[in-house]
Amino acid sequence: GIILLIPGFILGYLFTYRDYVMSFLAYGSGPPKTPTCGEWWTGKHNLTDELIITLLIVGFFFIAFSRLKNESKVTIGLRALALYWAVLVNGSLIFIDFLLMLIAETFHVSIHFTIDLFDMQIYSCTFIFWLIFIFRFRYLIYQDKRNKLIGLLRLLPYKPYYVISGILSVAFILFLVVVRLIPKIEVSENVFFGCFSFFLLWIWSKAKNETTDISSVRMKSMHIAVYINFGLVLLETWAMYGGVYWEVQLLNIISVPIIFAIVFYYMRYKHRLKIHVASA
Repeated sequence: GIILLIPGFILGYLFTYRDYVMSFLAYGSGPPKTPTCGEWWTGKHNLTDELIITLLIVGFFFIAFSRLKNESKVTIGLRALALYWAVLVNGSLIFIDFLLMLIAETFHVSIHFTIDLFDMQIYSCTFIFWLIFIFRFRYLIYQDKRNKLIGLLRLLPYKPYYVISGILSVAFILFLVVVRLIPKIEVSENVFFGCFSFFLLWIWSKAKNETTDISSVRMKSMHIAVYINFGLVLLETWAMYGGVYWEVQLLNIISVPIIFAIVFYYMRYKHRLKIHVASA
Protein backbone atom coordinates (compact mmCIF):
# COMPACT_ATOMS: atom_id res chain seq x y z
CA GLY A 1 0.00 0.00 0.00
CA ILE A 2 2.76 2.45 0.91
CA ILE A 3 4.64 1.61 -2.31
CA LEU A 4 1.51 2.56 -4.28
CA LEU A 5 0.78 5.72 -2.29
CA ILE A 6 4.20 7.36 -2.77
CA PRO A 7 4.01 7.64 -6.59
CA GLY A 8 0.27 8.34 -6.29
CA PHE A 9 0.82 11.45 -4.15
CA ILE A 10 3.81 12.63 -6.22
CA LEU A 11 1.88 12.30 -9.49
CA GLY A 12 -1.17 13.84 -7.85
CA TYR A 13 0.80 16.93 -6.83
CA LEU A 14 2.41 17.30 -10.26
CA PHE A 15 -0.90 16.78 -12.04
CA THR A 16 -2.86 19.21 -9.83
CA TYR A 17 -0.34 22.02 -9.38
CA ARG A 18 2.04 21.63 -12.34
CA ASP A 19 -0.39 20.46 -15.06
CA TYR A 20 1.82 17.41 -15.58
CA VAL A 21 0.59 14.44 -17.61
CA MET A 22 2.41 11.30 -18.70
CA SER A 23 2.70 11.39 -22.49
CA PHE A 24 2.60 7.59 -22.95
CA LEU A 25 -0.87 7.53 -21.33
CA ALA A 26 -2.37 9.72 -24.05
CA TYR A 27 -5.40 8.42 -25.95
CA GLY A 28 -7.98 9.60 -28.47
CA SER A 29 -7.59 12.44 -30.94
CA GLY A 30 -5.11 15.19 -30.28
CA PRO A 31 -2.47 15.75 -27.59
CA PRO A 32 -3.30 16.39 -23.90
CA LYS A 33 -4.71 19.86 -23.33
CA THR A 34 -4.22 22.28 -20.48
CA PRO A 35 -7.36 23.79 -18.88
CA THR A 36 -9.15 26.44 -20.92
CA CYS A 37 -12.60 27.98 -20.75
CA GLY A 38 -15.02 25.06 -20.60
CA GLU A 39 -12.35 22.46 -19.83
CA TRP A 40 -12.74 20.60 -16.55
CA TRP A 41 -9.37 18.98 -16.08
CA THR A 42 -5.77 18.99 -17.21
CA GLY A 43 -5.68 15.37 -18.32
CA LYS A 44 -8.01 15.59 -21.30
CA HIS A 45 -7.11 12.80 -23.75
CA ASN A 46 -4.78 11.37 -21.10
CA LEU A 47 -5.12 8.65 -18.42
CA THR A 48 -2.76 10.22 -15.86
CA ASP A 49 -5.62 11.28 -13.57
CA GLU A 50 -7.18 7.80 -13.74
CA LEU A 51 -3.82 6.25 -12.80
CA ILE A 52 -3.45 8.65 -9.84
CA ILE A 53 -6.92 7.88 -8.47
CA THR A 54 -6.26 4.15 -8.81
CA LEU A 55 -2.87 4.31 -7.06
CA LEU A 56 -4.32 6.29 -4.14
CA ILE A 57 -7.48 4.24 -3.63
CA VAL A 58 -5.79 0.85 -3.95
CA GLY A 59 -2.83 1.98 -1.83
CA PHE A 60 -5.06 3.21 1.00
CA PHE A 61 -7.26 0.12 0.64
CA PHE A 62 -4.29 -2.19 1.19
CA ILE A 63 -3.11 -0.18 4.21
CA ALA A 64 -6.58 0.06 5.75
CA PHE A 65 -7.54 -3.60 5.43
CA SER A 66 -4.21 -5.37 5.83
CA ARG A 67 -3.84 -7.55 8.92
CA LEU A 68 -1.88 -6.18 11.85
CA LYS A 69 1.07 -8.18 13.18
CA ASN A 70 -1.00 -8.88 16.29
CA GLU A 71 -4.43 -9.09 14.64
CA SER A 72 -7.13 -10.36 17.01
CA LYS A 73 -10.89 -10.35 17.49
CA VAL A 74 -10.51 -7.07 19.37
CA THR A 75 -8.68 -5.30 16.53
CA ILE A 76 -11.18 -6.71 14.02
CA GLY A 77 -13.99 -5.17 16.06
CA LEU A 78 -12.14 -1.86 16.39
CA ARG A 79 -11.51 -1.83 12.63
CA ALA A 80 -15.22 -2.27 11.92
CA LEU A 81 -16.08 0.45 14.44
CA ALA A 82 -13.55 2.86 12.91
CA LEU A 83 -14.82 2.13 9.39
CA TYR A 84 -18.44 2.92 10.27
CA TRP A 85 -17.32 6.05 12.13
CA ALA A 86 -15.26 7.17 9.11
CA VAL A 87 -18.26 6.82 6.78
CA LEU A 88 -20.36 9.04 9.07
CA VAL A 89 -17.65 11.69 9.56
CA ASN A 90 -16.73 11.74 5.87
CA GLY A 91 -20.37 12.13 4.94
CA SER A 92 -20.75 14.94 7.46
CA LEU A 93 -17.78 16.80 5.95
CA ILE A 94 -19.28 16.51 2.47
CA PHE A 95 -22.62 17.83 3.70
CA ILE A 96 -21.02 20.72 5.62
CA ASP A 97 -19.02 21.68 2.53
CA PHE A 98 -22.23 21.67 0.46
CA LEU A 99 -24.05 23.72 3.12
CA LEU A 100 -21.30 26.36 3.23
CA MET A 101 -21.26 26.62 -0.56
CA LEU A 102 -25.05 27.02 -0.56
CA ILE A 103 -24.80 29.81 2.04
CA ALA A 104 -22.07 31.54 0.03
CA GLU A 105 -24.14 31.31 -3.16
CA THR A 106 -27.40 32.43 -1.51
CA PHE A 107 -26.03 35.39 0.43
CA HIS A 108 -23.25 36.27 -2.04
CA VAL A 109 -20.49 35.96 0.53
CA SER A 110 -17.01 34.51 0.13
CA ILE A 111 -16.10 31.41 2.16
CA HIS A 112 -12.52 30.61 1.21
CA PHE A 113 -12.13 27.12 2.66
CA THR A 114 -15.00 25.50 0.73
CA ILE A 115 -14.18 22.97 -1.98
CA ASP A 116 -15.92 22.49 -5.30
CA LEU A 117 -18.41 19.61 -5.00
CA PHE A 118 -16.77 17.57 -7.77
CA ASP A 119 -13.32 18.07 -6.23
CA MET A 120 -14.71 17.29 -2.77
CA GLN A 121 -15.98 13.93 -3.97
CA ILE A 122 -12.66 13.12 -5.67
CA TYR A 123 -10.63 14.14 -2.59
CA SER A 124 -13.02 12.25 -0.37
CA CYS A 125 -12.73 8.91 -2.16
CA THR A 126 -8.97 9.19 -2.82
CA PHE A 127 -7.65 10.15 0.61
CA ILE A 128 -9.95 12.06 3.04
CA PHE A 129 -12.09 9.04 3.92
CA TRP A 130 -9.07 6.77 4.24
CA LEU A 131 -7.15 9.18 6.49
CA ILE A 132 -10.17 9.54 8.79
CA PHE A 133 -10.48 5.76 9.02
CA ILE A 134 -6.78 5.05 9.59
CA PHE A 135 -6.37 7.73 12.28
CA ARG A 136 -9.55 6.63 14.05
CA PHE A 137 -8.52 2.97 13.93
CA ARG A 138 -5.07 3.72 15.35
CA TYR A 139 -6.60 5.91 18.06
CA LEU A 140 -8.96 3.11 19.10
CA ILE A 141 -6.04 0.67 19.30
CA TYR A 142 -4.09 3.20 21.39
CA GLN A 143 -7.02 3.63 23.76
CA ASP A 144 -7.49 -0.13 24.00
CA LYS A 145 -3.84 -0.62 24.97
CA ARG A 146 -4.33 1.91 27.77
CA ASN A 147 -7.35 -0.11 28.94
CA LYS A 148 -9.65 2.82 28.20
CA LEU A 149 -12.55 0.98 26.68
CA ILE A 150 -14.53 2.90 24.10
CA GLY A 151 -18.15 1.87 23.78
CA LEU A 152 -19.96 0.80 20.67
CA LEU A 153 -20.89 3.24 17.97
CA ARG A 154 -23.25 5.84 19.37
CA LEU A 155 -26.27 5.84 17.10
CA LEU A 156 -29.27 8.14 17.12
CA PRO A 157 -32.56 6.79 18.57
CA TYR A 158 -34.90 4.80 16.33
CA LYS A 159 -37.66 7.37 16.77
CA PRO A 160 -37.92 9.86 15.20
CA TYR A 161 -34.62 9.81 13.26
CA TYR A 162 -34.71 6.35 11.67
CA VAL A 163 -38.39 6.53 10.79
CA ILE A 164 -38.33 10.03 9.26
CA SER A 165 -34.98 9.71 7.47
CA GLY A 166 -35.91 6.26 6.14
CA ILE A 167 -39.20 7.47 4.65
CA LEU A 168 -37.59 10.57 3.10
CA SER A 169 -34.65 8.55 1.72
CA VAL A 170 -36.96 6.02 0.01
CA ALA A 171 -39.09 8.89 -1.33
CA PHE A 172 -35.96 10.53 -2.77
CA ILE A 173 -34.86 7.29 -4.48
CA LEU A 174 -38.29 7.01 -6.11
CA PHE A 175 -38.03 10.67 -7.11
CA LEU A 176 -34.67 10.02 -8.81
CA VAL A 177 -36.18 7.10 -10.73
CA VAL A 178 -39.03 9.31 -11.97
CA VAL A 179 -36.57 12.05 -12.97
CA ARG A 180 -34.50 9.61 -15.02
CA LEU A 181 -37.64 8.32 -16.76
CA ILE A 182 -38.82 11.86 -17.60
CA PRO A 183 -35.82 13.71 -19.11
CA LYS A 184 -37.69 17.03 -19.26
CA ILE A 185 -37.58 17.34 -15.46
CA GLU A 186 -34.48 19.17 -14.31
CA VAL A 187 -33.22 18.76 -10.75
CA SER A 188 -30.99 21.25 -8.98
CA GLU A 189 -27.79 19.94 -7.41
CA ASN A 190 -28.91 21.69 -4.21
CA VAL A 191 -31.93 19.36 -3.96
CA PHE A 192 -29.66 16.36 -4.53
CA PHE A 193 -27.20 17.29 -1.80
CA GLY A 194 -29.93 18.40 0.57
CA CYS A 195 -31.45 14.94 0.38
CA PHE A 196 -28.03 13.49 1.16
CA SER A 197 -28.66 14.51 4.79
CA PHE A 198 -31.60 12.05 4.91
CA PHE A 199 -29.36 9.15 3.90
CA LEU A 200 -26.72 10.19 6.41
CA LEU A 201 -29.29 10.27 9.23
CA TRP A 202 -30.63 6.92 8.07
CA ILE A 203 -27.37 5.05 8.58
CA TRP A 204 -26.68 7.05 11.77
CA SER A 205 -29.90 5.86 13.45
CA LYS A 206 -30.66 2.65 15.29
CA ALA A 207 -32.90 0.07 13.68
CA LYS A 208 -36.03 -1.03 15.51
CA ASN A 209 -35.19 -3.39 18.40
CA GLU A 210 -31.46 -3.10 17.72
CA THR A 211 -29.48 -5.71 19.66
CA THR A 212 -25.81 -6.58 19.92
CA ASP A 213 -26.25 -9.15 17.13
CA ILE A 214 -27.94 -6.56 14.89
CA SER A 215 -25.12 -4.10 15.61
CA SER A 216 -22.63 -6.76 14.54
CA VAL A 217 -24.61 -7.29 11.32
CA ARG A 218 -24.58 -3.49 10.85
CA MET A 219 -20.78 -3.35 11.05
CA LYS A 220 -20.32 -6.25 8.61
CA SER A 221 -22.81 -4.66 6.20
CA MET A 222 -20.89 -1.38 6.21
CA HIS A 223 -17.66 -3.27 5.54
CA ILE A 224 -19.21 -4.92 2.47
CA ALA A 225 -20.78 -1.62 1.33
CA VAL A 226 -17.41 0.16 1.42
CA TYR A 227 -15.79 -2.69 -0.55
CA ILE A 228 -18.49 -2.55 -3.23
CA ASN A 229 -18.56 1.26 -3.38
CA PHE A 230 -14.83 1.74 -3.93
CA GLY A 231 -14.82 -1.09 -6.45
CA LEU A 232 -17.49 0.82 -8.37
CA VAL A 233 -15.49 4.07 -8.04
CA LEU A 234 -12.47 2.43 -9.69
CA LEU A 235 -14.63 0.95 -12.44
CA GLU A 236 -16.29 4.32 -13.11
CA THR A 237 -12.93 6.11 -13.12
CA TRP A 238 -11.70 4.04 -16.06
CA ALA A 239 -15.01 3.54 -17.90
CA MET A 240 -16.73 6.95 -17.77
CA TYR A 241 -15.68 10.43 -18.86
CA GLY A 242 -16.96 14.00 -19.10
CA GLY A 243 -20.46 14.90 -17.94
CA VAL A 244 -21.44 11.28 -17.33
CA TYR A 245 -18.53 10.90 -14.90
CA TRP A 246 -19.66 14.02 -13.01
CA GLU A 247 -23.22 12.66 -12.66
CA VAL A 248 -21.93 9.30 -11.45
CA GLN A 249 -19.67 11.01 -8.90
CA LEU A 250 -22.73 12.80 -7.52
CA LEU A 251 -24.46 9.45 -7.13
CA ASN A 252 -21.35 8.03 -5.42
CA ILE A 253 -21.89 10.45 -2.55
CA ILE A 254 -25.09 8.64 -1.57
CA SER A 255 -24.12 5.22 -2.91
CA VAL A 256 -22.56 3.98 0.35
CA PRO A 257 -25.78 4.46 2.38
CA ILE A 258 -27.85 2.88 -0.41
CA ILE A 259 -25.54 -0.14 -0.77
CA PHE A 260 -25.34 -0.40 3.02
CA ALA A 261 -29.15 -0.42 3.36
CA ILE A 262 -29.51 -3.22 0.77
CA VAL A 263 -26.78 -5.35 2.35
CA PHE A 264 -27.91 -4.60 5.93
CA TYR A 265 -31.55 -5.61 5.39
CA TYR A 266 -30.53 -8.73 3.50
CA MET A 267 -28.03 -9.83 6.16
CA ARG A 268 -30.49 -9.00 8.96
CA TYR A 269 -33.12 -11.11 7.22
CA LYS A 270 -30.67 -14.02 6.95
CA HIS A 271 -29.70 -13.57 10.62
CA ARG A 272 -33.32 -13.69 11.77
CA LEU A 273 -34.01 -16.68 9.53
CA LYS A 274 -31.02 -18.49 11.05
CA ILE A 275 -32.30 -17.81 14.58
CA HIS A 276 -35.79 -18.95 13.61
CA VAL A 277 -34.49 -22.23 12.13
CA ALA A 278 -32.27 -22.84 15.18
CA SER A 279 -35.15 -22.33 17.59
CA ALA A 280 -37.59 -24.47 15.57
